[in-house]
Amino acid sequence: MTRILALLLAALPTLATADTIATGNPAADDVIAKSLAKHEVFITCSSLSKMNHDQIVKNWQSDAVESAFILSQNKVPPEAIAAFVAAAKVEALLPAPGTPYSEVKTLCDAQPNWEDAYWTFNMTFLALKLPGAFAQ
Repeated sequence: MTRILALLLAALPTLATADTIATGNPAADDVIAKSLAKHEVFITCSSLSKMNHDQIVKNWQSDAVESAFILSQNKVPPEAIAAFVAAAKVEALLPAPGTPYSEVKTLCDAQPNWEDAYWTFNMTFLALKLPGAFAQ
């Protein structure tokens, strides 16, 4: 993640707080943090044009539900699963209501290839990556 993007992400008030999710497995925590960060961009930026937004949201929700199940199967503490479920909600990945359009546009402009990244699967699929993280 570039320094500029990190600063932009820190500036938006409702960005996912993956660092509060402690599964007890650092590899799983890293996979979750990366996936939440990527999907925050995908969901936020697709909402600006609504192009493919519904499909991106649907795909994310499916991945998040399956991932919560994987977390429970790996004996992750219930509070960590609850933190993940809260952070994975679409509303948590979108900027807070009232966030100036210019801030959201700046975030998306800093990721001009977000749509290509999504449709070429340049992202972390939690349901595919979490089992491997727990196997380490």
